[in-house]
Amino acid sequence: MSEYLKDCLHKNYAWVERTFSDGSKHHGKQCLFCGMWKSVKKEVVAKYANLNDLRAYDDEIREAYNRKCYEARQLAYQEELKERRIILSEYYETEHWKGYRRFRHALNNQLFNGVCEMCRSCQAEHIHHLTYERMYHELPFDTAAVCERCHTTEHPHMTVE
Repeated sequence: MSEYLKDCLHKNYAWVERTFSDGSKHHGKQCLFCGMWKSVKKEVVAKYANLNDLRAYDDEIREAYNRKCYEARQLAYQEELKERRIILSEYYETEHWKGYRRFRHALNNQLFNGVCEMCRSCQAEHIHHLTYERMYHELPFDTAAVCERCHTTEHPHMTVE
């Protein structure tokens, strides 16, 4: 599926010819920064460029842009994780969390005999947040009592203490 230039805010583009998988050739503009494409009628392209001299649509521009965006999102995600770890590490030291944790372990003992709520094969040692929406006001179904292996599986980017 092609991405269209109408969504692109960049101003640097080239007139190109693009061959689709069915063999049909289309003419249009390709952004030289992000690779987005806009199909334009052949007659319009002919007003601005020689149809025999058009460059071929370059998939690599779009792929490189997507890689760059992906890397930027990954970097932002890593920063968010660092920030969340700081906030959570402070939260996990509060009396509120310590009390909630005792309550959640007691509930797990009552309902699951102290067994991990994920794998059901090991002793539950950790309380895992399923959502952070109600931090400081967690409901029992916002968390699960889990074993260390399951908790590490849920948080491969974090070391579980």
